[in-house]
Amino acid sequence: MKKISSHTLLALLVLLAIILLAGCGGILSSGAIVGSNSGGLVMTVTPENTEVYVDGVLMGKASDFKGKNNPLVIKTGKHTIKLIAEGYYSYDQMKTIPAGIVSDFTATLGKKE
Repeated sequence: MKKISSHTLLALLVLLAIILLAGCGGILSSGAIVGSNSGGLVMTVTPENTEVYVDGVLMGKASDFKGKNNPLVIKTGKHTIKLIAEGYYSYDQMKTIPAGIVSDFTATLGKKE
């Protein structure tokens, strides 16, 4: 039986790690994972304190999801995005979230008089 050198073993382990991580999708520096079953939205919303709902579930404030390193991570498929801020008209949009993609989402809510 032929012995495997430590360099060859290390190279095989690194290759295996790369293959396994490739299936997980992209890992962003904030720790948010966008992969084969999810995508992301980078929110640019006025006003910034707007509440963000996905399919009726509060996800946080729009300002929580600014920049490519901190997107709103959502399961792939069609979802209703609803934005609500006190003193403003609500905003609804149906959005299809593709796998592994971080997209920009921009909205300005109209102020109530």
